[in-house]
Amino acid sequence: METVAQGGNLHLDISPRADGTIPMLQQERLVQMGDWLRTNGEAVYGTRPWIVPAEGPMVHSLNPHLDKDWKWTKTKQRPMVHYTRKGDAVYAICLAWPGRSLRLETPLTTPQTQVRMLDYPRPLSWQSARKGLVIQVPEMTVSDLPCRHAWTFKLTRLKKTDGP
Repeated sequence: METVAQGGNLHLDISPRADGTIPMLQQERLVQMGDWLRTNGEAVYGTRPWIVPAEGPMVHSLNPHLDKDWKWTKTKQRPMVHYTRKGDAVYAICLAWPGRSLRLETPLTTPQTQVRMLDYPRPLSWQSARKGLVIQVPEMTVSDLPCRHAWTFKLTRLKKTDGP
């Protein structure tokens, strides 16, 4: 989500064997990504960066990648929330389950602000905070969760939804 939040493309790479078959582990990952995008694709497809790409506490996330000098490095932590936007909607994508509430400091609310979790049937309650807002996250069992990883909260009717 970090790349998408910074305006990059979501790119998946698979490595078929010489006979053209795709290894089972890669098939599994593609199916998992498809399941996640079925729920959260609205926060990825056709989106743009928002005012800030990310915020929140740092969460564990192992991410091997090439640095600017083309050397392998590992990011071991990243911000919990990554933002994208489309139209008047801002999407807060949480890399870790937020618990009973989610505090977002950057979004500026209006009395008309609405908050939804993608693939959850009802709007969520929220309160203005000194900075930003606090979203009341519904209690759910693991089987009730809309997806297995990275849950998306859609914010509409904010004071400012466009980029800098």
